[in-house]
Amino acid sequence: MITLYGYPGSASLAAHILLEEAGAEYTFVRPTREGPDAGPVPGDPEHGVWYRWLVYLSNTARPALYQYIYPERYVVDAEHVAGAKQVADAALGGIWDWIDTDLADRAFLVGDRFSAADAYLWMLGRWSRHQANPAFARPNIRRFWDQMLERPSLLRVIEQEELAWVP
Repeated sequence: MITLYGYPGSASLAAHILLEEAGAEYTFVRPTREGPDAGPVPGDPEHGVWYRWLVYLSNTARPALYQYIYPERYVVDAEHVAGAKQVADAALGGIWDWIDTDLADRAFLVGDRFSAADAYLWMLGRWSRHQANPAFARPNIRRFWDQMLERPSLLRVIEQEELAWVP
């Protein structure tokens, strides 16, 4: 049985349509705002900062990482693969430097509390391990990285997914 978590009209809508099309057995569950926080709720002064980080990481850092990891997908001719990877590497250097600077005066991306943006950054930082100068090579991102590794939830995920994460 599939459980689909989503809000009516949100991005879960496409998956909801496809589950119906397939005639799949599923349950649609609306998440509550109670329990573990994924981020500041609307009205919280830090909500905008949290949302900015999610958008930036998903629309800037992640695409640059994809271009770095899969450069052949971004070119027409194989002779340009190395150049596409080099461009992505340079873009990522700027991205990681900017994030590192922003983390200089805070424990997490959104002040002093963990949010979904931090999980996203940790994942992207892990993906950057193939770069010569990965995200966690920078001092503030490295502090953030090590702090994340103190979270029991992350350690459980690393174990469950059998991840190689050591930089």
